[in-house]
Amino acid sequence: MRAEVTLPVGQQNRNIFRLATAQALAGANSVVFYATGAIVGDVMAPDKALATLPLTIFVVGMAALILPFGALARRYGRRAAFMAGTSTGVLTGLTAAFAVVTSSFWLFCIAGFMSGAYAAVAV
Repeated sequence: MRAEVTLPVGQQNRNIFRLATAQALAGANSVVFYATGAIVGDVMAPDKALATLPLTIFVVGMAALILPFGALARRYGRRAAFMAGTSTGVLTGLTAAFAVVTSSFWLFCIAGFMSGAYAAVAV
């Protein structure tokens, strides 16, 4: 067993601020993708019937990766799982931005899956 270590109050407060900020950004991921996914999908989709496909893929990504991220957290700790999810979130933003700039609907769908993976960590 490990001995408990108490951090100084100032460091505790800074850690709380960092964690709250990270959790707020992770939670905002879903809202931003829900708000923009169908609009961007409608503009870029090869067929208007596919406009909401990125949102569907977002949900599939979240469902597919929530258990693997849970297993990662159980084995290596919550910090490792959150850092892996946050790294996925950074890649999501870059991929989605590139997809929009290049008007690549299918790449935007991949970004939707990755965004769901990021959301799986924030749940």
